[in-house]
Amino acid sequence: NEEIRQGQPAFRLSNKVSHAKEDNNVLFTVIKKPPISSKN
Repeated sequence: NEEIRQGQPAFRLSNKVSHAKEDNNVLFTVIKKPPISSKN
């Protein structure tokens, strides 16, 4: 398993990118939904 992981750095990179996109989506959702944070 470790050899396969090391052989696919692009896959791990795309995984990190997709996770970052999910975090951004959650962040935007949190910012959009509550009116309290828009006052800030």
